Amino acid sequence: MNYQPYSQNTLNPQQLGSTKKETSRKSLSTTKLVVGVIIGLQMLMIGLLAYALYVPKSTLGDQIVNEVQKVAGVSESLIPLDIIQLDDNIISDLRNGNEIQEQVYKDVQPGDYVVIYEDRMIIYRRDGKEVIYNGKSPSQIAQEGQLDVLNKVLARAKADGLIEEGNEEVPQASVVENPQELISEDPDFYNRVQQGDLVVLFPEHKLILLYNPNNDSIYNSGSVSTVINNL
Repeated sequence: MNYQPYSQNTLNPQQLGSTKKETSRKSLSTTKLVVGVIIGLQMLMIGLLAYALYVPKSTLGDQIVNEVQKVAGVSESLIPLDIIQLDDNIISDLRNGNEIQEQVYKDVQPGDYVVIYEDRMIIYRRDGKEVIYNGKSPSQIAQEGQLDVLNKVLARAKADGLIEEGNEEVPQASVVENPQELISEDPDFYNRVQQGDLVVLFPEHKLILLYNPNNDSIYNSGSVSTVINNL
């Protein structure tokens, strides 16, 4: 269930055909009365239907937010960006996404609610009024992890004298997925590259280097003028 405003379309009743000119004034008046009653009933039914569709959804969303605020201690000033109710298919896709998602969603069950805020994500089980997870979203965790790796590369480049101290240029990086493809393009430069290594570019310095995250080492470097995709 997506937590977002529900729009109500304005529906117009079908226009009825006009009466013939020879119809008496009394019959015409009766016809107008009947038409008016029909239109009134149609609009009433439309209104009741829209109310029945709108209120439960809106109320349920508000109830979930209020419960999460109490159970998880979330400030009332924070407004959720989205609320999603999990089912078997969603859970399967989330757990099969990557290691971070697998860890975050390891304890979820069908029917749990994921309440997403700007700075955190809460998984709430309404049956037991309990919080299953309260922390950063998988994407936030991944972004922070990438930034940590890039900072380690920068520190290593400074330690090896490739980047001057005091320079805070944030490098661009790409994970090596197919070593043989790189080796075939440039055997001399990529001859030691392995899957999982990083190809790192410092655009301002026109510097490219190969970094092994397992042992925090730079094992090759050179000059380059092209830009590679970000990590």
